[in-house]
Amino acid sequence: MTFKAIFDNNGIPVVQHETIHSFSFASGRTCPEARLGFCVFAEKPDLPVVILHPALTGSPRAWMPGKPSQGDGWLSSSIGPGKWLDTSQFTIVCVDPLGGNGFSSSATELATFRHDLQFADGISLIAHVLKKKGVAEIHAAIGGSIGGGQAIEWLFQNQIKVKKIFDISGSACRTKMAAEFFQIQTDLLRAAKANLCNLESRLLENCSDLLGQTKAFDFILNIVIRNLNLLLLDYSEIQALKLARQVGFLRFVPPAFYQNRLNLYMEEAGTEQEALLRLESWIVHQGEVFPSRFTAAALAQLCAMDARAPLRPPELVAEAIAYKGIDLIGFSVQGDQLFPHDLQKGFYDLVKACLPHASRERVSFISVEDNLNGHDHFLTEHFLKSEEEFRRQLGK
Repeated sequence: MTFKAIFDNNGIPVVQHETIHSFSFASGRTCPEARLGFCVFAEKPDLPVVILHPALTGSPRAWMPGKPSQGDGWLSSSIGPGKWLDTSQFTIVCVDPLGGNGFSSSATELATFRHDLQFADGISLIAHVLKKKGVAEIHAAIGGSIGGGQAIEWLFQNQIKVKKIFDISGSACRTKMAAEFFQIQTDLLRAAKANLCNLESRLLENCSDLLGQTKAFDFILNIVIRNLNLLLLDYSEIQALKLARQVGFLRFVPPAFYQNRLNLYMEEAGTEQEALLRLESWIVHQGEVFPSRFTAAALAQLCAMDARAPLRPPELVAEAIAYKGIDLIGFSVQGDQLFPHDLQKGFYDLVKACLPHASRERVSFISVEDNLNGHDHFLTEHFLKSEEEFRRQLGK
């Protein structure tokens, strides 16, 4: 075993790298080399390995000292001795996605392969690194949101044995709405001229089911549409990146989230006009801080991979589970406006129904309700309420 936790003098986890030469994509094309960036969290060597896939905005520094964020430290509250991801029992290896910001081979480095890149390629790269380090089996693959979609792909690789897969607020069941939502952001960031002119109508159609739920959401959507029209008059990649982050928030949190924030501003400001100005400043700020954490090429690549992620029929998922003896644990939030809870639960029910009776216990589904934070529930302190169930599932 050669995974070792490394921290700098300030206790910050160090991003480590391994390179695979002549790396082949699932498309059949080959690049000279592919780099995997990762951080390791473990109290001692030779513990069972858990691969952790970040959400869209998360970094391989899943644990950080100090106050966590949605970037570095995005899962700090769950990693450490005695916690759900118990570093006294497991070696936690948090990986950077292939085609992201650049800890792993970046979207810019892989620009000529941008139409080839799939989630499955990232899984293949990790598997190559594991084999290089002498690891033939991992205890679990775990991912949140876009990371959940990557975790599911471990079912369909044949290089490494996997015991468990945790799909946390991921999209096991693909929907046209979610695919189009990520495609809108991809087209916005890549300035695809054929699609820029109709982005407003596409965005309005994509969010039509959310319109009218709360005054605050309708206000935010109008702000985003206004900013989109300003961008189309004078396009710049940086402004597109800021706007893409604002667009993302339209479904990452539900309409009730914005109304709750508006109500808080009303209590502080005293007038609705001032409260709405504060709400506008908040969504603008979410975009303003994003270029310091992300490149346009990286966000476009990750959104593109999410938009074209394959739809795995429940029969195919069940077949892989039964054949390989893998446990699949799904987690979904009632209130998720990106990957609807009812569809996710229905998909897991179908997977279980497709399995022989003796194998149905291999599929579990954990459901929580959070109509305020919705999809982003797993990035909040509320997620800790599920920790005991996750600990039980991981340790089974």
